[in-house]
Amino acid sequence: MRTLILGRTVYIHTDHCPICGMLRKPVNNRRIERVANLIQEYQIAEIKHVDGKSNCLADYLSRTLADPLFDIPYGLESKLTAANASTSSSFHQLDQISAMTLRPRPKQIQISTPVVPDLGSPSSDAVSICSSEASTLVSSPFTTAPSPNSFDVSALPHEQQRDPDLHRIFQQLTDRTASSSLTSSFIIKNNILHKLISRTPTSTRKLAVPYLPSSMVKSLLIATHDDPYQGGHFSVDKMFSKLRLRYWWPRMRHTIQQHVRACIPCQQYNISRQRPPGHLHPVPPTAVPFSIIGMDYCGPFVTSSNDNKYVLVVTDLFTRFVTAIALPSNTAAITALTLFRYIFCKYGVCSTLITDQGT
Repeated sequence: MRTLILGRTVYIHTDHCPICGMLRKPVNNRRIERVANLIQEYQIAEIKHVDGKSNCLADYLSRTLADPLFDIPYGLESKLTAANASTSSSFHQLDQISAMTLRPRPKQIQISTPVVPDLGSPSSDAVSICSSEASTLVSSPFTTAPSPNSFDVSALPHEQQRDPDLHRIFQQLTDRTASSSLTSSFIIKNNILHKLISRTPTSTRKLAVPYLPSSMVKSLLIATHDDPYQGGHFSVDKMFSKLRLRYWWPRMRHTIQQHVRACIPCQQYNISRQRPPGHLHPVPPTAVPFSIIGMDYCGPFVTSSNDNKYVLVVTDLFTRFVTAIALPSNTAAITALTLFRYIFCKYGVCSTLITDQGT
């Protein structure tokens, strides 16, 4: 975006109200101040607040869309167009054209001179395509230089055979020596080992998804999380819901969680906006009963026949002895009188009284 808007007047429409006054008045936030300094090189004329319901375009771009790779069952077939697709395509052909990039990026062909159709030729009805995008679609829908975040799903059968755990399950299912629990959890389809999972916790129907070997997990996570075209650095829950119906491997959620936690951009920008909890202060131990006591109120409850609706609970932190006293009110005067009469006169005066200062 920087190369597109640099040197041009920019109007920002956002549904995030706090940043609307970022350029008009100082903001007492170091992070917002850093952002304000970074955008000084752009000619921002106005930051206008737009209601969230009206900000449809930005919401649409920020949503996770259906990946064309997953439109084909399990992503195991070629994404060739109708003009180039053939029934004789094989995994060897897919490997040559790098069809299994997560989001195909067409090679932009620069045309120096425009192609003008020869109106005198017999084939003058066919119009030559001059744009780089259209020329790419005619020549080939795939780039010969795959994305560094590509996920080559054509290697799945070979990697499954190399994995010792998957090969053992594959062999048991092929030889019909697998146990009943194994046959009810795995199935072989198109020479690929699949895991039988439920779509929802209450669903009884099983869905067969490819068992992803450990050697391919890392490349899949990088492609679905780090790739700027399809990844988007989504959270653990969104990545898990996106992948769970397409692939399966042991401890899937834990692996995704570890990958997201190790992502440097996510740790830099997805910071918590809440104040961290305070430090706990442990109570020092004591060797004398009723030296340190804790006190708190419970209630109000339904008024009893004696007009009591509160319960004062006093706990000795040494012996864990609990004293519960019913009271009509929880004022400071009644609390002090109750402690003197029922605690100090019976067990002695404490050295420390711990309370939440409710009264």
